[in-house]
Amino acid sequence: MYSESNNERLHSALAVSEARLYEDAKSTLLSIIPDNNSFTEEDATDWERRLGLTSSSLVPLQDRKAAILRKMASPGVNPARSAAKWLEYQLQEAGFNVYVYENIIPTYPTGYERIHPGEFNASILSDLEFGGPEYGEIEYGGYYNYIVANSVYNDGDVGNFNGISDYACSFFIGGSAFGTYANVLATREAEFRQLILSQKQSQNIAFCYINFI
Repeated sequence: MYSESNNERLHSALAVSEARLYEDAKSTLLSIIPDNNSFTEEDATDWERRLGLTSSSLVPLQDRKAAILRKMASPGVNPARSAAKWLEYQLQEAGFNVYVYENIIPTYPTGYERIHPGEFNASILSDLEFGGPEYGEIEYGGYYNYIVANSVYNDGDVGNFNGISDYACSFFIGGSAFGTYANVLATREAEFRQLILSQKQSQNIAFCYINFI
């Protein structure tokens, strides 16, 4: 019959508890930063809540992890983080196949000018619903149908910023050619807008040539 001393039983119990402590600590560490395969969807949901990020189980876990890492690193120390190419990089790193353009058009001999978004592609305009020029540049026949200014919902920005006539703080987001449309998954629209809002300067307004599919 096998017997063990009290000392052996004590050390066996301590070994079990220390092993449990080690596994719990390792599990906690793996759930702190989304840089490993053990970071779960539940971990992602927890961090999205803590960081104020849009959460959706329809978005692939890898994309959610990348968004959490970007938020953890924001605003960072990159001096170019407000530049168009920086925003383009951030969007593309998040899996959005879009391009960002400044509204600075070289002209000769005057130098530079800002232009109406409808000059590139009139599809960004919809028919006027209220009949007044305050809802958009009437000569282009409509109001802007997609704007990112300060809301995660397009309806809010479309309703509040269609009266813009000074394009000094505007920029464009669209396809690989200036004024063309890009496709974004409809399930990621809120995430798309939130990422733009988190990276752009507050006074800037994005006019988007985007099809949500």
